[in-house]
Amino acid sequence: MNTVKKILALFVALILVLSASSCGKENAGQINADEATQPSSEIEQTNASDQEESDASVVQDGFLTDESEDGIRITGYKGTASEINIPENIDGKPVVGITYLAFSGKSTIKKVAIPSSVKIIEARAFWKCESLESVSLEDGVETVGEGAFADCPKIGSVVFPASVREICANAFAGCSNLKTVEFVGSHDLTLDQYIFYKTAVENIRLPEGITAIYFAAFAYMPLKSIYIPESITSIEDGSFMYSADNLTITSKAGSVAEKYAKENEIPFVAE
Repeated sequence: MNTVKKILALFVALILVLSASSCGKENAGQINADEATQPSSEIEQTNASDQEESDASVVQDGFLTDESEDGIRITGYKGTASEINIPENIDGKPVVGITYLAFSGKSTIKKVAIPSSVKIIEARAFWKCESLESVSLEDGVETVGEGAFADCPKIGSVVFPASVREICANAFAGCSNLKTVEFVGSHDLTLDQYIFYKTAVENIRLPEGITAIYFAAFAYMPLKSIYIPESITSIEDGSFMYSADNLTITSKAGSVAEKYAKENEIPFVAE
């Protein structure tokens, strides 16, 4: 009996460890597609500007910050500017991250530029910024966290620089006007669940280096064409859920993409 209890205790501990290490935010729980479409009123009690204010300093242009060993992290914003240029340095120290909920629900923001010094955009950092139209990611950004730009209905396009290594679940879920997604160079990454859920993307070319497409990554979209590189070795069932009616997949003959297309009765074109 004691042995069984020990095994159960170890199992529970393992679950807790895994649940605490979600993509893009060390202590944020898993964000699902339904959570990414909550009403804006639910933000006000969890906005990071309120969470972090007691431990952070108000600095230039209304940014709230927190300092760590590797540099400065933006934890919130008290300004009302429509164009946000995240600084590369504050007080001579590099700005390396934007934390959980830092800009969530900020309705005045229309444009945001994120410099190469920033390595991680944590979960829901810009969630429900309903006026946000333009997002610029400089080469150097590595991680776009869970739901980082979810439910920003005016974002029309996004370009991922070659430095991006993680695009986490729901990153752009619910961005209903997002029509153009581009990747610069090759990318050693996977496409997580619900990344482009309920966006307006019709045509997309995935770059070499991507290895997997997970469940519902391209769900509920008006997709017409997608190029899938030979580097992809896994496409989960349901990856194109309710998006395949008018879809054509293009890839190399004999690829995983061709096999997936045939198994799911999706038209396929060999490159």
